[in-house]
Amino acid sequence: MTYAQAGERLGLTPEAVRKRANRQRWRRMAGNDGKTLLLVPGQPDGRPTVHPGGRPTARPSEGSEALALLQQAITMLGEQLQAERARSDNERTRASGAEALAAEEREKRESAEQRAAMAEADRDQLLASHNRALLEVEALRAADRARRGTGRLARLRGAWRGE
Repeated sequence: MTYAQAGERLGLTPEAVRKRANRQRWRRMAGNDGKTLLLVPGQPDGRPTVHPGGRPTARPSEGSEALALLQQAITMLGEQLQAERARSDNERTRASGAEALAAEEREKRESAEQRAAMAEADRDQLLASHNRALLEVEALRAADRARRGTGRLARLRGAWRGE
């Protein structure tokens, strides 16, 4: 039937029927005269059931079947939600464990860096001490060479004078 015919049967305007047909996805097709024809759902005799307010009502069996389908869908979605929450909790636990491990590794690295810095400072201190010892040894060798360069008699004379 056309939008106008469906509107007369349902007690609605053709525009209201068009909007309802879009919302409820009623089947449409182009008629031979170019007008859009609708397949309006209704009772087996082809007439939709209308309550006093002008709105069609569903048959009891259709409502209970739809309700059962909706309850199944709700149950399935609830189970999916629980599974996703459990997965999310597991991921959150894994993430916090990974963060703890990362913090521990960071502390180990910082401790190793501190020990390396202390070892480097100790090495620098030992190297400086070694260099001072080498200078002292060189000074002693030079003094010994100078002492050996003078004769024994000259050394005794210098010692006697306090030189």
